[in-house]
Amino acid sequence: MDRIHVLYPEKIGVISKDIYGFFVETIESLLAGIYVGEDSDIPNIRGIRKELIEKLRAIKAPLFRWGGCTNEVYDWRDGIGPKEKRPVTLGLAYAMTNRPQRNDFGTHEFIDLCKLSGADSYITLNIASVQPMDAYRWMEYCNIPRGTTTMALLREENGSPEPFNVKYFGVGNENNEHGGLMSPEDYSAAYSRVSSVSYAALRDTNLIASGPTWAEANIDWTRRFLANYDRRGKFSPWHSQKTSYAMEWVGRKMDAFSIHHYAYDNAANGNGAVFTEEQWYEALASAMKIEKMIEDYASIVREFQPTPTTGISIDEWGLWTTLKGGGPWTEKPMLGQVGTMREAMVAAMSLSVFNNHCDVVKLACLTALTNYLHNLFETRGAEMFATPTYYVFDMMKEHQNAECLRTVCAAETKNGVQRVYTSASVKDGKTLITLVNTDYSNENEVVVELHNASFPGEAELTLLAADDPHEHNSFENPENVVPVKSTIKAEGGELKIKMPKASIMCLSF
Repeated sequence: MDRIHVLYPEKIGVISKDIYGFFVETIESLLAGIYVGEDSDIPNIRGIRKELIEKLRAIKAPLFRWGGCTNEVYDWRDGIGPKEKRPVTLGLAYAMTNRPQRNDFGTHEFIDLCKLSGADSYITLNIASVQPMDAYRWMEYCNIPRGTTTMALLREENGSPEPFNVKYFGVGNENNEHGGLMSPEDYSAAYSRVSSVSYAALRDTNLIASGPTWAEANIDWTRRFLANYDRRGKFSPWHSQKTSYAMEWVGRKMDAFSIHHYAYDNAANGNGAVFTEEQWYEALASAMKIEKMIEDYASIVREFQPTPTTGISIDEWGLWTTLKGGGPWTEKPMLGQVGTMREAMVAAMSLSVFNNHCDVVKLACLTALTNYLHNLFETRGAEMFATPTYYVFDMMKEHQNAECLRTVCAAETKNGVQRVYTSASVKDGKTLITLVNTDYSNENEVVVELHNASFPGEAELTLLAADDPHEHNSFENPENVVPVKSTIKAEGGELKIKMPKASIMCLSF
């Protein structure tokens, strides 16, 4: 019997709401799930799918990151102004789709998505194919106050007089590979050129340094980057003060360092709904490598301390079922993936890890929002359904901005994967505990023990499970896998629960 200890006296920190963010980029199938156009018969608000907005508000979607690989060949000016005048360009995805890039979804439309959903914004800057002034101008266009500069007037001319107040800007994306084939020293120079000239544009905004592709295997790249960056600016008398204010003046602003992690199995078919029990465990074990990566990268960041408060941003993560098999990457929709209970498990386990490391993890963005990789929604014309992963974010949403309680999980392992994963938090006097039973074929009896606290007599229980771990939602059966809520008796310091196989449970009291 596995046992979960919830240590009420020990609080790790506040779980940033931004840990529950999502990734969007200029991929045609992905954007088709978001932007249908203002003239579409599909219900929309200024071109953005209305049903999507409603479902995002329901789970308190806190953050959207715009642009990964695609932004390294993206000119932000192509995506502003009247849509009929925006150019059709050669985007990064052309190599796989043979379709040029329309730019009807640009900066203003992305900000609209964020504001309509009640979310903050994160924009990835292009540094591989442009000069630093281009990144500076994009930041200025987004955040400079109304009527102050030519960029502010241009923004107003394009329909948005008030600043967008973008919360995060990322300097490049995976620049060790397709983002410029940069060495750590090359990227240190590129990052420094942007950060050192951008003080005026970055007031009250966060700047994020891009980590390498395959972060698990490229930790030395990160160490060399931070070591080189640490040597920059030391000639300045401001450097020795090591305060955030002084660091910004010398151009040494780094609010977070980004790492990306995609889980995979060894399947060659690339169909997310077809996997064996062995591949189930391979995927979960691959996903949980993120915990050691967080610890390793946090250790390096603390060693070099770019600024006193630099944290970790996991701004791309999820299960990528075609990654190991090498395809089919070019099938339509590009990088489409069936969202089963396995994706839901990866989501719940990963979010629990992020919660438990909230002292260093500042934000995270699941790849992606719609029709692409590990997504929340699938769309087909006017039709849309939510995947099991959507319901995980719904069940865990009250962890946002809550205080994370330290938990100790005394659980057995099976096929290299811990049988139970957990995280717990408290907010406004209410506790939320997330439990994940990773066992592919067996139910699991779990004891939840509260230390220095007691259950109040009853608890609300929300369960996401399916008879078969391959189960998923579809256009034909959009509610095949949905959570079930109940109230259970819960008193004293211990609660014994039977968890169905391959299930996710949330207790609230």
